[in-house]
Amino acid sequence: MKTEAATPAPVETDDTPVEWPGFRGPHRDGVAPGVRIKTDWAASPPVQLWRRPIGPGWSSFAVHGDLIYTQEQRGPDEVVACYHLATGKPVWVHRDPARFYESNGGPGVLLEVMLGALGALLVLAFVFVHRRRSGPAFAATAVATVLLVATLFTSLYPRVLVSSPDLGNSLTVDNASSSHYALAVMTVVALIFTPLILLYQGWTYYVFRHRLGGEEPEPAEPVEILPEPAESA
Repeated sequence: MKTEAATPAPVETDDTPVEWPGFRGPHRDGVAPGVRIKTDWAASPPVQLWRRPIGPGWSSFAVHGDLIYTQEQRGPDEVVACYHLATGKPVWVHRDPARFYESNGGPGVLLEVMLGALGALLVLAFVFVHRRRSGPAFAATAVATVLLVATLFTSLYPRVLVSSPDLGNSLTVDNASSSHYALAVMTVVALIFTPLILLYQGWTYYVFRHRLGGEEPEPAEPVEILPEPAESA
């Protein structure tokens, strides 16, 4: 836990009333009293005063005097940061080594749609197998397999592997990703070898396609390999 000062000079405080002290304003109703906003943006478009990149976050800004405050995620640290309202220059930063993992309600309807599609594909695959249509059955099974994996990771996002003792120690998409160079190399390798693997799988299916079904062959007549022993006189 540490706090960083962006400038060595101390921050001056004043006695002006708090304009926006926290979430949804002074009365927690999303209303800014005494402020009129022009809603005709075609005639009076909003003007950008300043721009500054900040880390991802879920909080709104709090405003006091000429200072604004917000929360950000910067790498492995959760950050409370203060900026100048007029210029956007940083004033101070407070860090805690933590990461916010809440998915804000999860995938919701998307997960339900994926589960429904997965069930429909499995039913179609069963019907195609019953009707001895190997091609559509193979396609439905392959798509269902891909959709099963996608559904699993969608339900876990942003986690990749959940930690049982402590949810905060789960492996996430962010901390499981490789460096930019490693991802670039892996992308080139995948672009080269993935088509080759797909071609090989398609070729093996084409070669063995007639041996995966058909009628059971009739048993052949037994053939005598060794002659019977001669009877003794």
